[in-house]
Amino acid sequence: MATCFVVMPITTPESIFEQYGDKEHFKHVFDHLFVPALNVGGYGITPPSASGSDLIQAEIIKNLETSDLVLCDISTFNPNVFFELGIRTALDRPVALVMDNYTPKIPFDTSSINTHTYNASLMPWSLETEIPKLARHIADVASREGGRNPLWRYFGLTQRAAPAEIADPTEAKLQLVIEGLTQLTKQVSSLKADNTYANSTFTFPADMSTYTGGPIYSTPLSNSTPQKFDEFIKRAAAIAARESASLEVQGYDEMRERIVLNTGNWPLSISSQKEIDRLAGRLKVNFTLVTPKPLGT
Repeated sequence: MATCFVVMPITTPESIFEQYGDKEHFKHVFDHLFVPALNVGGYGITPPSASGSDLIQAEIIKNLETSDLVLCDISTFNPNVFFELGIRTALDRPVALVMDNYTPKIPFDTSSINTHTYNASLMPWSLETEIPKLARHIADVASREGGRNPLWRYFGLTQRAAPAEIADPTEAKLQLVIEGLTQLTKQVSSLKADNTYANSTFTFPADMSTYTGGPIYSTPLSNSTPQKFDEFIKRAAAIAARESASLEVQGYDEMRERIVLNTGNWPLSISSQKEIDRLAGRLKVNFTLVTPKPLGT
């Protein structure tokens, strides 16, 4: 069975919630449009993966390298999508480009490729025609490109990227695990060496919501945690995801009614931190974001 890896936005940016009218719009695009259309062609479907950890990134690269076809949705001009499209192009492997009817203009470098436009409404009566049209587009790409990437034909590229040569894949994976354990050991050692974190709560600066120091102790989330934090956590995670950061809930500081979020070793840009700050202000929640300092600061 031929395989297809789907590359598309994972989350719906807050700035265009009203345009789509659905906070999980792209999940529904995948479930109700992409999957049925690919089923028509008999493809084994690999769903999109949220970017973040090294292991997830490695899995994405593997899928871009080995899948018979990539279905790439460039709607909202998500930077992760274009990054993955670039990798697929470098490998000279076929890709079926699509976008929704809200996308205003295709960037120049991809405008020469036949890009299918689908109706983002996902209404049942529109899906009756949208699914067959997308299925035809996918079939046309598969038959026309002959296992090649269309950008190569248009731009006359000659140097192809070669898959990584790893003599011992098991050893490579083991080394990745060892590196992760080494980093974890350093964090634990830092925690033990500094008695600043001996208490169950941390005294946060009154004028700062972002903390760039070491680990923070806090109590785990429980049924007693106010429900108002749920919406904030989901939307803050969506903001971080735009930079391929995985935003995790570290705990809840009950004394200050403050949620503690952590991006691990992945820094967030100042603009994203400010956006999360504004979100917290609108939802009237307190939070602390534990993140490395952004590059260049």
